[in-house]
Order: sequence, then structure tokens, then C-alpha cells
Amino acid sequence: MNHLVPNLIKQPGQCCVNCGKSYKKRENLTKHVVICDLLKISKKKSFNEDEEFDIPSPRIMYQMLIDLGCKYNRLEEQMIEMSKWVSKKKKKINVVEWLNVNVVPNMVFEKFIVENWLSINDTDVEIILGNSFYDTINNVLSKTLFILDGLPIFAFAQKVNTFYIFQDANTKWVEISRDNMVNWFNKIHMKFVDKFYSWMKVKSSLDSGDKFEMSSNKAIIKLMSVDFRVESAITKMKSILFNGLKKEISTFEFTFEKEG
Repeated sequence: MNHLVPNLIKQPGQCCVNCGKSYKKRENLTKHVVICDLLKISKKKSFNEDEEFDIPSPRIMYQMLIDLGCKYNRLEEQMIEMSKWVSKKKKKINVVEWLNVNVVPNMVFEKFIVENWLSINDTDVEIILGNSFYDTINNVLSKTLFILDGLPIFAFAQKVNTFYIFQDANTKWVEISRDNMVNWFNKIHMKFVDKFYSWMKVKSSLDSGDKFEMSSNKAIIKLMSVDFRVESAITKMKSILFNGLKKEISTFEFTFEKEG
């Protein structure tokens, strides 16, 4: 049968009878023949359990396992290096530059924070009687800010609690400063406070009783305890805004490059 294998032509004596591959060392040929025989058997359409095969010695099997282990380790190292190379090839985009090219809001941020977009009704106000200010304001923002389009504020899901604002026609998009953020949070807070006092005044005139007075006093304490000069208050508010405004990474298929 050897003369039917093309690779056997002009091959040295130590070569595989199946594929014709040659080896300088006899032991290497022996290990290869065992694997080659197995591959040949696996290609058969049917397998006869009564068919006899030459079973290699334990020593050869052990050497084969070592060789396979080495090949596996080399392949794993190659895959790791390939993965690093692919990562380096990913497109890197500066967030601010991308926003300047792709996102045009309806107005600049300074005008936006004084616009009458934050609608608060009596039902919204009543929520604070049994909940925290942050839970209450999250409910309000979910029905107002988080459903608006063309906002001059932007947040990416993979840059946690980081916000970008459209500052003006010349500067365009920039990362929001702490002062701008605190100023905005204070305006939201004060609008809610004003609405709460107006609502409470109406309710009190209807003689709502001691129970209402007690719950409204507790609500006033909640509102007055909010101080955005304190970092924990800023962090809570940022988390609410981020969860409502963030855009998922699947929407923008690029990696992020540090600004500046």
C-alpha cells in the first residue's frame, strides 16, 4: 500500500505509512504513527468493535501526553498574544471629540438648567412622606429628565458617574465641573422644596390633622438635610442621574481613550 501514498515518494526509510511524514528519530516516528493511526480510524464511517489494533506501550502513551500538553501550552500562549494584539488594534476614541462630532443638543447646558423641564405634581410631592428625598427625586426625574431627547448632558455606561455637558457653541462638549454639577443639583432641590411648601400650605388649610403635621414635619427635615456641599449627597445624586442617563456600550462600539 505504501506506493499509493504520494508523500512516500523519495522519502527516507523512517516515515509514516499513512501520510508519508518522515522523522529523523525512530521514537518520534513511533509516537506520530500512533496518533496518525487514531486519526485514520476516526475518519472511518463505521467502527468495528471486533477489529484489532496495535496498542502502544504505556511509555509511548505517556510521551504522547507530554507532547500534547506542550502543544496545548504553546497554543494557549499564542491565543493570549493574539488577544493582546486584537485589543491593541481596537479603535480608540476621545469621548469629547466623539461627542463634538456626533451629538448636537437642543441648547447649551446653562440655559437648560433654568428651563422649566422639571415638572412636579402633588402626587410626586406626597411620595416624600414615606420615602427619602433621593427615592422621591428619582421618581420625578424618571418621568421628566430621563425621557427627554436632545439633552445637553451625556453619560456613557462604561464611565461610571462621569457626565459631559454642552457648554457653548465654541467650547462645545466638556466634562462637567463640580461647581456646575452642584449648581444644577441645588436648582433641582430648591424647585422640589418650593413645590412641597406650596402643596403643604394647601393641605394644611384643609385641616389635615396631627398625623399630617407630623409626617410633613419629618419630610421637611428630610429636605433640609440635603446638602450638596457634602460628598455623599453629590454621590447619591450622581448615581441617580447616571443610571437614568447612561448610554450602553453596545450603542457605541468603540474603546475609550483618556481625555487630555
